[in-house]
Amino acid sequence: QIKFQLDARLATSMEEEATAMEQIIQEDKLALLVRKEKEATMGSIMEESRKLQKEAEENILLREQLLDRGHIIDIMQGEISSIHARVSKLKSALVTTSSSTNSSDKDDCKSASVDTDRPLGNDDNRNDLPQRSHAKDHTTSSDDDDDDDEWEVLEAN
Repeated sequence: QIKFQLDARLATSMEEEATAMEQIIQEDKLALLVRKEKEATMGSIMEESRKLQKEAEENILLREQLLDRGHIIDIMQGEISSIHARVSKLKSALVTTSSSTNSSDKDDCKSASVDTDRPLGNDDNRNDLPQRSHAKDHTTSSDDDDDDDEWEVLEAN
């Protein structure tokens, strides 16, 4: 009888051991599955992080280019404003000159008036115009005639 009880206990403990081993194997499989999912998630997070870093670097470069272009546009607007002011001065000087001459001279001046909406001359004659060697910021310029010596008056033939 003692042997029978010991055999029963042995069988019960072997079943419990087998159940425990099966449970450990199941937990290990589950842990491995969770670990693989976390690694896959981390891999996708790292890939997204690299993409975002690359986009951030590209955005920084684009921002720098835009700032450079904006500065160039500001300089060009200053140049255009300065040229427009000079053309307006020239126009008013022509009007003043033409009003002081006789009526036949007035007709000649009207036919030779400056059109500020179109470029001077055709494309072939633009090379004859005075060129600037560098851009100049005219946002703080005054109405001094210091720059007038850079321009020459062109007479129509």
